[in-house]
Amino acid sequence: MRRFLLLYATQRGQAKAIAEEICEKAVAHGFSADLHCISESDKYDLKTETAPLVLVVSTTGNGDPPDTARKFVKEIQDKTLPADFFAHLRYGLLGLGDSEYTYFCNGGKIIDKRLRELGAQRFCDTGHADDCVGNLDGVRVLFLSAVHTGVTGGSSSHMGAPSGPRFTFTERTQFRTCG
Repeated sequence: MRRFLLLYATQRGQAKAIAEEICEKAVAHGFSADLHCISESDKYDLKTETAPLVLVVSTTGNGDPPDTARKFVKEIQDKTLPADFFAHLRYGLLGLGDSEYTYFCNGGKIIDKRLRELGAQRFCDTGHADDCVGNLDGVRVLFLSAVHTGVTGGSSSHMGAPSGPRFTFTERTQFRTCG
């Protein structure tokens, strides 16, 4: 059974609900997901984590990470951390937000940027789910597929991904269907 670490950072519960769905789909497809709120740092250790990391991060206020992520963000923002601090990590991140706000999905973007600065490598493009245009379901399905591919190291089977159009990330942080 392939294991991955699944962390969520939520303000009102949406990131937690999506992380729980990812966990359920993972188990149904023979994976083991260790699910934790990002604030429960006593239950995981990214400094020594060898399994793929999946994060679901909401945004609150004026582009801030949720309260549950503030300690984590403060810790990774430490300027004394070496550039290869997370070089051993492979991760995928799904940011949640509303494009009606200036700092769309900024909670996830802050964490994503810093993980990369510290040497972590993405196994899939970062997802940005927009509650304003109602693309949460499509993005969630795409992200489930990307997580499956990242955790398996490239398998073509998808966790809950429907047959039909293939989705790709665009540079504008939205998703579009490809023919």
